[in-house]
Amino acid sequence: MTDIITVIEETKKEWTVPKYPLNKDGQLGTFLLRCSFFPATPSEVTFNPQITIANDLQRFWKVFDRAELFRDIMYGQWGLDILSPEDAILYTKGEIECRPRDFVITDLIIGQFRGDSDILMVNCNSQANNYGQIMVVTPFDDRHDWVVVADNFTNFLKLYAQYNGDKFWE
Repeated sequence: MTDIITVIEETKKEWTVPKYPLNKDGQLGTFLLRCSFFPATPSEVTFNPQITIANDLQRFWKVFDRAELFRDIMYGQWGLDILSPEDAILYTKGEIECRPRDFVITDLIIGQFRGDSDILMVNCNSQANNYGQIMVVTPFDDRHDWVVVADNFTNFLKLYAQYNGDKFWE
């Protein structure tokens, strides 16, 4: 398995300077995109006791507080914001309150997509077979319709970078 820090360093090397991406069809994109990673600041974050953060996400948050991936630097309408641990807790709490039939206590929202209402979620139930699995949550679909996009955070980041920030699961 590729280390998460290696995936991030490769992404930073390729995407720190804004550029036009190639899309899935091999066409040059119309928006300048850039990836930015923001260093972690020392803080104590307390997750609910049922949440067990997977090792790769723990490692990410030890080095980086948050990230803006493949952000459209002209209009801000494209990209994925990886949330800080504090923001992940707050965002998740809000989603659980708004959609209690869809979310469970071991879900953790770790990202939100710019330009639409899709969000990125990780399963933090260490007893589950799909522990660490990454899903894209859509605003109007029930849980059984959410898309599993990777078996862990590292693989998601690797695929997302491989597709230049394009939603490879659509």
